[in-house]
Amino acid sequence: MSGIVLEKKQYKLFGGAFALLLIQSCVFGAVSLLASGLWDQPDSEAGGRLSDVQVAGLSLAGLTIEEARASVKRKVEDLSGMPAVLTLEDRTYLLDKEKLGLRFEAEETIRQAVERSRDSAGLTGWFQRLAGKQADGTVPLAVHYDRSELVRQVELIAGEIDRKAVAATLRIENNKAVVIPDQAGYQVDVEETVSAVETEFRTLRYGLRIPIKAKKDEPAITRKDLEKSVDLLGEWNGTIGTEGPSRLVNVKRAADLLNGTILMPDQVFSFNEAAGPFTTAKGYQLIDERQAIPDGLGGSAVQVASALYETALTSSLSVVERHSAKRPVDFQRIGLEAFVNGRDMDLRLANRMKTPVYIHAAVEQGRLRVALYGSGQSLEKGKPQLMAETTETFSPGTIVRVDRDMKPNQERIVRVGEKGLRAKVFLYDPGLNQKVLVSDNLYQPVPNVIAVGPREVGAVGTKSREDDWPTEAEAEPWVGSEAEEELPPEIIYGSVKPYGDSYAPADTGSSARPPDIAPLPENTGAAVPQGSASVGAGAAVKVEKNNGVIILHDAPER
Repeated sequence: MSGIVLEKKQYKLFGGAFALLLIQSCVFGAVSLLASGLWDQPDSEAGGRLSDVQVAGLSLAGLTIEEARASVKRKVEDLSGMPAVLTLEDRTYLLDKEKLGLRFEAEETIRQAVERSRDSAGLTGWFQRLAGKQADGTVPLAVHYDRSELVRQVELIAGEIDRKAVAATLRIENNKAVVIPDQAGYQVDVEETVSAVETEFRTLRYGLRIPIKAKKDEPAITRKDLEKSVDLLGEWNGTIGTEGPSRLVNVKRAADLLNGTILMPDQVFSFNEAAGPFTTAKGYQLIDERQAIPDGLGGSAVQVASALYETALTSSLSVVERHSAKRPVDFQRIGLEAFVNGRDMDLRLANRMKTPVYIHAAVEQGRLRVALYGSGQSLEKGKPQLMAETTETFSPGTIVRVDRDMKPNQERIVRVGEKGLRAKVFLYDPGLNQKVLVSDNLYQPVPNVIAVGPREVGAVGTKSREDDWPTEAEAEPWVGSEAEEELPPEIIYGSVKPYGDSYAPADTGSSARPPDIAPLPENTGAAVPQGSASVGAGAAVKVEKNNGVIILHDAPER
C-alpha cells in the first residue's frame, strides 16, 4: 500500500516539473518577442527592424521599414533604365518594355517584405524554428505587365530564331571546292520562355538578360567533316547529246537533282533515289518511248548516270550496282555507260573511304560536268586510266516479213543490221602498274529487217500495216546485267506481233522460198535447228519461224 502512495507522489513531482518548464519557456519566449519589438509593433513605427529578408537579391536584414523602402525604390529606379533582353548564345533580342506596360511596384514589395519579416521573426517564426523549419526570406518584386503582349513579342522573336539545321556543304568556284559552314537549328519553346521572363521580372536573377528556352538541332554534316574533302578526285566533261528535243532540259534537271549530294563514309548512294523517278512531277519532259534509249527521257538520265559511273571508277568509289545498255551509246565510251530507268535498274555507289565525298553536277553551255571531291591521294605516278577492249563480235540475223502493200516479188530493206560485240573494261593504275577487270559488257546485234511482197498476185490474207511492225522497244530489250551469258551469233530479238502464216514451207522438203530473194549461198555444213526448214534446193541455211515471221540467219547483205 505504501508503494502505491510513493508512485503517486513521484507522478505529481514529475508533472509539476514539466508544467514549470513549459511556463518558463513561454515567459522567456514572450520576453524575447518583446525585446525584438515585433510582438505588437505596427508597421508604421520607424523603430521596427526587418529580419533576414531579401528582395530580388537585395538584402533588407537589419533595416528599418523606411530604410528598406528607400533601398527598394532605388532598385526599382535602376530597373526602369535597364533593357529587358532575351539571349540565345551570342545573339540578343530586345523586349519592348513600353508596349509590355512593365512597371515595378516598390510599395507593394515593401508590404510583402514586412509581412515576411514578421512571419520569420515573430511568434510564427518562433514556432517554425521550434519545429525545425526555416522560413524562406526571399520576397519577389511586385511587377505588373501585359502577359498577352509578352507572349506576342516572344512569338515574334521565336519566328526569327526557329529554323532547321543546315549541314555543311561545298561550293565549287573555278573547279575548286570551298567549304560552306554548317548552321545549327533551333526550336524555341514559347511557353517556357515566357515563364522564364516572368520569373526574371520577379527575381532579377540574370539582370533582365533572360536565356531563351530552345531546343538545339545539330546538323548531320559539320564543317569539320568536310575540311579534308576538297580535293578533286575525278571528273567527266562532255557535250550533251541532241537526239531528243528535250535532252538538254532533262540532263540539266537530272544534274541539278544530283548536285550537292554528300556521301558519308560507308554510305551507299542510289541514282534513282537522288534523280528519279523520271516523271513530269519531278520536273522532267518525257520523250517518245521509241527513242533509241528507253529511259523515258531519250537517254538524258542515262547520260548523267554514265558520267557519274565513269568518274566513280577512277575516284575509288565502290560500284554496288550498274547495268549496261544492249547497244553502245553515242555519248559515252563503250563499256562505261550506266543504264537507269528510275525503278529496278539503278546505279548504286558506296563510299568506303574514311572521309565524305561530294558530288558536283552542272550543265554549262551545252556541256555536262560531273566531278567528285574528297580526300585526295597522291597522283605523282599518274591518275588511274580506264581501257576498253573488244573481245568478240556477233553477226546479225535477218528478219523477213510479208508486206501486202507491196507488189508481188518486191522486197525492201527496212533496216540494215549491226554487229553485236563483247567489250571488257579495265582500270589501269600506273602507281601499282596493274590492270584490273572492271566490267564485261555484252552488246546484242541488231538484226536486218526485210519486207517482201506477197507470194503471188491476189493472194488472200490480212493486210498488214507499217505500224504493226515491231518497234525498237518491242523487238529489242535494251538492258541487261554484266553476268549475262554469252549470246550465240543467231540471237533473235524479243517479242513480235503475229502476222499470220503467210509463208509456210512444206514439211516434205519443198523448195518454196520468199519471193524475189536471191538464192542464199549453199552452207552444207550448217545445222538446221529444230523446228526449222531448209530453203532452196539442196540448201542447208537455217530458217526459223516465229509467229509467222521468217528468220533467215546469216543472210547476205542487201
